[in-house]
Amino acid sequence: MAWLFVIACFLPPTIALYLGQHPWFSLIIMAAPLFALASVFGLMSEVWDISPTFVARREARYQNRHARDAYTIPVQFETVKALLPGLSRLRVIRTDLNQEIGAWSLKMIHSRT
Repeated sequence: MAWLFVIACFLPPTIALYLGQHPWFSLIIMAAPLFALASVFGLMSEVWDISPTFVARREARYQNRHARDAYTIPVQFETVKALLPGLSRLRVIRTDLNQEIGAWSLKMIHSRT
């Protein structure tokens, strides 16, 4: 996510100088969609735990490795394909009851920290 903001900050001013007579207009036209895309991905990540598939897999492995220390209940993390191609959602399964639990409730209610 941070790379999208970096790209949105540095790519448009670099390219805008070569796009014609109105570099500031070109700058706005290029930067606005990049910032919007970064904001949408950030919102999807924070609210619905949706992220690119390779990120979700790594997050699931990391969370499974540290779940016993971080949470008061036994949980397992897995990835589920999201509606958009290339994106996955992180799903949390409570292993003692074998049911899905929301990530927000896991963080707020069952976190040790």
